[in-house]
Amino acid sequence: MAHAQHPEAPVDRRPPWAAVAVIALCLLIGAGFLYGTFVVGYDTALFFQFSFVLAACWVAVYIAGLAVRDGRTSAERASLGRAIGLGALGGFAVGIVSIIGAWVLSLLPWTADLIVGVLGPIRAENFTPVFITALLVGATEELAFRGGVFALFRRRPVLWSTVIYAIITCATINPALVVATVVLGVPFAWLRAWTGRVVAAVTAHVVWTTVTLTVLSVLV
Repeated sequence: MAHAQHPEAPVDRRPPWAAVAVIALCLLIGAGFLYGTFVVGYDTALFFQFSFVLAACWVAVYIAGLAVRDGRTSAERASLGRAIGLGALGGFAVGIVSIIGAWVLSLLPWTADLIVGVLGPIRAENFTPVFITALLVGATEELAFRGGVFALFRRRPVLWSTVIYAIITCATINPALVVATVVLGVPFAWLRAWTGRVVAAVTAHVVWTTVTLTVLSVLV
């Protein structure tokens, strides 16, 4: 006698509450240290200490986000090489747009101070340590916002991960940087969604940081 087949129970796609709590807590702590990196000088030990703690917070967000599954199989993700290649191209393209935008804003009297406030303290003697720190923090930002935060949202993850990214960046007290998070956040989150790999966004941010800091530290 055949046994009646029971329909499978629906899979609960809601993120675990513990993961959400850890992500929220680490985002708040990270915002505090992000603020700290902008109120101390680039030449101070505190800047680097705050930056390393900030990076650790972003990594913690990513790790917490691993508890949330996106439902994709490996066949539905881009290959690692393709994801890295697309990330590099995307980061370079966004970098060019950012350079043009920052240069124009630096020429306008009502926005020049916002740009100079970020790039002005970068000099030849401190460029290397600041650059390396920016690479580290930028890469871990992607792990956090295009990794952990992105994974929380089943609908419109590109939109909501970018919104949260912009809200956290308000801790810098610099409107130009908040605008920059949208310029970065949307295409980098789209890369994450398209490839199914956070490494695409990480690569894009590393390339973007390299291009923008190298050029703008000379122009501005």
